[in-house]
Amino acid sequence: MELNNPFDRALEVRRIPEPFRGAAVDVTDTVNLAKDAAEAVFGAKATPEHAIAIATLMLEAAGRIRQGTCNRPCCAPRADSDNP
Repeated sequence: MELNNPFDRALEVRRIPEPFRGAAVDVTDTVNLAKDAAEAVFGAKATPEHAIAIATLMLEAAGRIRQGTCNRPCCAPRADSDNP
């Protein structure tokens, strides 16, 4: 993410109350890190969908979300999963 970007400008201008401000920063940082991870794995073929899937895996691994709590196909429980 570039240093001068719409998200950071919005944070400077808008009065976003906590916990929404912190959550927005955490989510944006996680997706940006996942984008970098997708590019590391898939190179020029990395897509936003790869980044979202990787961000979801990061959040699951960190215990921030439970697998299967999202309705998107990338978040659906696997048939071989022992998780409830």
